[in-house]
Amino acid sequence: MASQATVVRPTSVSLSVASLVPLAVCVGVTSILHPGMDGVVWGCIVFLSYRILVVRLLLLRHHRRGITLTRAGDFVRAIAAFEQSEAFFAAHPTIDRLRAPLLGSAVRHSFSALAIYNQAYCYARVGDGARARRLLDKALTLDPQMVIARELRDVLEAGALSAREVRA
Repeated sequence: MASQATVVRPTSVSLSVASLVPLAVCVGVTSILHPGMDGVVWGCIVFLSYRILVVRLLLLRHHRRGITLTRAGDFVRAIAAFEQSEAFFAAHPTIDRLRAPLLGSAVRHSFSALAIYNQAYCYARVGDGARARRLLDKALTLDPQMVIARELRDVLEAGALSAREVRA
């Protein structure tokens, strides 16, 4: 049986508001083109199509797959998905920087930093604490405000210290 894995999504109020911009634009433009409720309905259809077809199935596919695999306890395959997510956002930093309006994401941390953190979490779960700590240092270099990365690093360092004390 797969163990339950914790997935954290720290959000920001300002990013939550910014994530509504695409919906407002879609509804606004289609309302101008088709006054009345038809414009509102078409705006919602365009927005939902964009969110499902472009964002979920294309831009965030590796990230979402990694989260699904992590929740299922398949940490080795999740690592590969998060590595692909990291590579995608490293190649497309503008998408990551404008994640609230483009992706509808109110997450406070960049997807690049989250991909690295999630890899570290998965490595920690499969017992590779040294690699996890290196990745956490990398994530904290990208985003020094990532408290969850700092806390996981502290736990891993405490565990490594305890293991050294037991061996001594």
